[in-house]
Amino acid sequence: MKKVVLFMLAALMTMGLAFAEVSFVDEAYEAYEEALFVNVTPNDYALSVCQELYDYSVRIDAVELTVDEAVAANSASRELLRSIDKDCDLIDRDLDYCEDSIEASQRSGAIDLAMFRLLDDELERLDNRLDRIDDTLEYYFNYDD
Repeated sequence: MKKVVLFMLAALMTMGLAFAEVSFVDEAYEAYEEALFVNVTPNDYALSVCQELYDYSVRIDAVELTVDEAVAANSASRELLRSIDKDCDLIDRDLDYCEDSIEASQRSGAIDLAMFRLLDDELERLDNRLDRIDDTLEYYFNYDD
């Protein structure tokens, strides 16, 4: 269910449509937050990072949807592949910045080690999704950045 909601949200973003109902977005974020913080009580900083991670996840969902459509159609222009690659690079850069911020927060004591590991694991999961997108582009379209 969560994956379907996120793909629907990504599809709306890809089409450039405004969100008709804020509650839909709120419910999707709440589900993401609930899944991330199982048996853990986050502080304000962790909640703000969770919102960032959710935003990155939605951006990755949109790129995955574009890639899935290109694979299903068995065609992708060079411009589309470059655009996907650029989107992945931008998201990857943002994830790196977020990771640096989380590491600094853990060193300063803003979050404890357990929360750091939880957030870092989620960052790694998002980064792995970007890697799978790159692998898909290379496998189906012989596109290697």
